Amino acid sequence: MIQQAFIKATGEPVQLGTASQLTQIRYDQTHLIETRQPNDTTALIQPESFHWRFPYPDEDGIAPGQFLTAERRWHIPGLPIPPGVMHNSVQVTNEERNWSVTVPCPVSPEATRLIGRDTELRPVESPGTPQIVRYQTPPALLWPVTIAAQRFNGYRLVLETECAGCGALWTYPDIDEVMPVIETLRHVAALLARPEPLRPQGLASFFLGAMSGECDAVADRITAGYLHKPSAVPARSVAS
Repeated sequence: MIQQAFIKATGEPVQLGTASQLTQIRYDQTHLIETRQPNDTTALIQPESFHWRFPYPDEDGIAPGQFLTAERRWHIPGLPIPPGVMHNSVQVTNEERNWSVTVPCPVSPEATRLIGRDTELRPVESPGTPQIVRYQTPPALLWPVTIAAQRFNGYRLVLETECAGCGALWTYPDIDEVMPVIETLRHVAALLARPEPLRPQGLASFFLGAMSGECDAVADRITAGYLHKPSAVPARSVAS
């Protein structure tokens, strides 16, 4: 289901996302939009039910519905996936030979138990069912934790992250649990602030060209979500 609203200032209709994924609006932009039908059940009515676009500092000033990338993800170098995350299986398909096989997420504990840490999914055919013999880690899976969204829990805007291997989502319910994320971003910012010869090889290029200040600013946004209660979501208006 497409989530739609209207820009208050212009009356222009705008798509916010699909189902619960509001990829085209940040929580701090809700005062800019309104709904007009009494039976609307959108993010303005139940903000806790939705995944809100993370407020990246370099996207400040972009209006709801105008974000160029629907789903933006930031990898967080060196941050482990918390224990207890329920990973999804992934499917590998060979279209030429018309078969597919479902395997564990390559960064899940199950995959580690099966094939160790030498972790690109590489199925090979054997008599009968194709089997997975080993994983070779693509660069993105070396740092599998990615920033995905913010969730409103009724009191604060908490960070939601995603596994780059399988798309599993999890949140950090309080400031103590999210501190490793914040500290890791601060550490990456310090590394990026070094003169280029002293930076870890490949870090800046993999981190999408992010500069030290950007990493610090993202850490600040995460922190602010836990320390400051967000403004109330505005009530919907009724069409005249």
